[in-house]
Amino acid sequence: PAARPLDRPPPTRRTWRAAYFVDHVLDELQHDDAFEALGDTPAARATRVFDGDLRIETTLDPAWQRSAEDAVSATVPHADDPDAALVALDPATGGIRALVGGRDYFADREVARFNLATDARRQPGSTFKAIVLAAALHAGHDLDERHDAPAELVLPAAAGEAGPWRVTNYGDRAYDPMDLWTATAWSVNVVFARLTDEIGADAVADMARA
Repeated sequence: PAARPLDRPPPTRRTWRAAYFVDHVLDELQHDDAFEALGDTPAARATRVFDGDLRIETTLDPAWQRSAEDAVSATVPHADDPDAALVALDPATGGIRALVGGRDYFADREVARFNLATDARRQPGSTFKAIVLAAALHAGHDLDERHDAPAELVLPAAAGEAGPWRVTNYGDRAYDPMDLWTATAWSVNVVFARLTDEIGADAVADMARA
């Protein structure tokens, strides 16, 4: 009979759960010197990780991870939506309980495996308000205290800065005086700028490091 090409089954795409979290763990094991017991160099640690018959325990909570992945999928469901990332930490230990670094780690896209949660370098934006609030509470402020919330606030220049700090609320919206509960719920920029000015940027930085 005439020769004909063999019928080959399509290759099976290998996937695994919590892919961005696993990617982060493997990166840390190889490149963080805290794991030098696995080897003196990243290459040596990689050999130990992938060929060393290790049992690696992590802080991942499968239920948290499923919720995180569902939240990202529900927030950016369309193909032309921007990518999104999510990290959920245990506040008592700092352990990462869930991590989503993008839309789909296994998608056929050039940037699919770029971990936005751990490798992107972007301003934290309003996420930092939680750190400002924690620093303010630590400094003696109270959640029930009230603050003015005009559309714009101009604060004096700090040492080494060229000019004053001009802060506006989203949409240039002005609010009635509000407590810190409400300012947090509505993410009111001027209230958190005033808090930062009162307690000092160094206190906020120290809280972020802690």
